[in-house]
This record gives sequence, C-alpha cells and structure tokens, in this order.
Amino acid sequence: MSVEPAPTSTTPGVAPLPRLIGHQCFACGTANPHGLHMRFAVEGETVRSEVTLSADHAGWVHMAHGGIVSTLLDEIMAWSVIAFRRRLFVTRKMDVRFRAPVPLGVPLVVRGGLDDRKAFRGQRAWGRIEDPSGRVLADSRGEMTYVDEAWFGDMDSLVHDDMVTFFELLDAPDPE
Repeated sequence: MSVEPAPTSTTPGVAPLPRLIGHQCFACGTANPHGLHMRFAVEGETVRSEVTLSADHAGWVHMAHGGIVSTLLDEIMAWSVIAFRRRLFVTRKMDVRFRAPVPLGVPLVVRGGLDDRKAFRGQRAWGRIEDPSGRVLADSRGEMTYVDEAWFGDMDSLVHDDMVTFFELLDAPDPE
C-alpha cells in the first residue's frame, strides 16, 4: 500500500482527500477489481463522493442493489469520521432509509457528515445519496465506535506507516 496526496481541487470550496493506494476495501480500495473505487472530498461541513453505478451493481432491473446502496452510505459516514475526527473506527450500528430506487448509469452524489449528538465510545454520522437534481434517494444514520489505539499499533507495519502518513496528509496545511 501507499498514500496518494490529495489532488488540487478545480472546484471552489471542495477539497479532495488523500487516497490509500493498494488496499482491498470494496468501497474505496484501489486494488479490488470489483470495487467501487470511491474518491472523497470535503465540502464545507460534509464529505462527498461522486459515483456512477453499473449493471454490476444491480438488484432489480435498472436499479442498484440495496446492499450496494448501504455500502455507499456506510462508506461516506466512515470518511466523514476520518476527515473530521482523524480516528480509526468500525461501524457499530446503521439505519438506512430507501426513499426511491437508486438508478444505474446515472451520476450520483453521496454526501455525509457528523451528528453532534453523543454516541457510545464513538461518533454518530449521517449519509445520503442524491440524484443529479439533488433529490435524496436513500439516507442513513450510523454510530461509529472508535478502535482502540492498541489495535492500530498491531497492524502490519507497512499498513500502520501508510495510515500515519495518511493522517499527516489530512492535517497538512492547504498549499494555497
């Protein structure tokens, strides 16, 4: 694995996040040939990702599988915690509301952020998937439990070093 610094943003108010290269995560990993390969950026108090799902992500005809929809929402909540809390964690609980079919072959915006209400040993977060008109197709609320620092120290040394570099890049001042 390695860490790719964030690219320079071409959109005012949107700050792309660094990317971990070479890991298998289905949602954001670059080494998973079947994955979603999500990229993330901070926009104000939210984290966003733009995705277009393919027929490989189908449930019923012309719509995304509910598990894929849930994966998008879980991942955006995860990256919200990463971007704004700089902590490692696991999802403890997640509630998803499917409001409308999530179409395939259409650019979608997945947006998430933090909820300031107290959570057990962690952080509450929210996520939503929007169509090109901004209509919310699905949304979620979740509780993320922080991972004990001992677990972080027990990671493979290369993964550990990449995570340290990743968090350092998040905390680096904006070059502009």
